[in-house]
Amino acid sequence: MRFEVKQPADKFPTKKDQVTNYALRAQCWATLAPKAVVPHADAATVLLCSASKLPEYLPHLSKFGTVITFEDLRGTFPHATLSL
Repeated sequence: MRFEVKQPADKFPTKKDQVTNYALRAQCWATLAPKAVVPHADAATVLLCSASKLPEYLPHLSKFGTVITFEDLRGTFPHATLSL
């Protein structure tokens, strides 16, 4: 599983399609993982970001299998401490 965590000040590069590479890398690593990656048989991509960034990230969202916001996590785990 490939997690991309974007902090509120982060942006996706404008000169290359970084997001498409995440899905390709995740699938490739499911077939033949590098030594530093736990072997696995399936692949998925997840974007974790602030809800306020969703409009800016809109062109990239469909390329992720799942999008989770920090605010979603805060609602699901209200006792956890998150620093944005």
